[in-house]
Amino acid sequence: MTRLLFSISAVVLLLSGLTPLRGQSIQKKTAFRVGFRPVELYPKQNLSRPLDGSYKIFLLSEGNEDTSSNVAATTKKPKRFRFLRGGPKSVCEWFTITELGLSLRINPNRNSLVPQNENLNLELGLMKNLNHRYAIGGTFYGATFQDGGGLGIKPRFRWWLTPKLSLDVSPGILFYSQTQSYPGKVPGFTGHMGLNIGDFFALTGQLEAIRYDYSYLSASNSGPDFLITNKGTDVAWYGGAKLGAYPGVIASIVLLGLAIAITETWN
Repeated sequence: MTRLLFSISAVVLLLSGLTPLRGQSIQKKTAFRVGFRPVELYPKQNLSRPLDGSYKIFLLSEGNEDTSSNVAATTKKPKRFRFLRGGPKSVCEWFTITELGLSLRINPNRNSLVPQNENLNLELGLMKNLNHRYAIGGTFYGATFQDGGGLGIKPRFRWWLTPKLSLDVSPGILFYSQTQSYPGKVPGFTGHMGLNIGDFFALTGQLEAIRYDYSYLSASNSGPDFLITNKGTDVAWYGGAKLGAYPGVIASIVLLGLAIAITETWN
């Protein structure tokens, strides 16, 4: 008889511990008390899904604790537009690209009249997040190298690996290319791949292909001058880095100020 009474008491205590909490429900919330800690479970449709696909479960120490702030934080609406720094779709829908990059040529330069050993470039553009993983957009590209410069337009595709790490692929067209030694024939090609860290810094690999076709007179000590024609395509591989967002803007302003100061000194 003692064992029977003990069993009945245990069952009653267990059932009373699993009764729903009253007066604490919010939209579609189910609460059960397990032991002495209520566990709040929210349906998937009430939560914003993070990039990793997980959902949050809130553990509250007291049954009468207000959970509205937790739900509001979880379902925070992303910004329509974010200036100077990108982010996945959970952060913003549109964002700007402001990058200043420096690259050094990797492959040998076989043509001494095509001096493209360093490449200082600036990219300004806009991108749109298609979903939590992919974004698409484009940039205006300007570059200056050892003996000239180039201008172009580059579509850009971005893959968000994590909320703060992304991979960019950006093939583009050069519509202007000029050096002091020769005019480059357009259109040319420019493109890069970059691993972005926090949209502040990126490691890049870059490719540029510029066609050239020029002639010049070469002096001869033993006879008349003769004409030399040089025609072909210079393909340059670069490795380098880019500064983006606020660091990129600050570095661009500083660089522009130095260029103006140097120009004034020369004059």
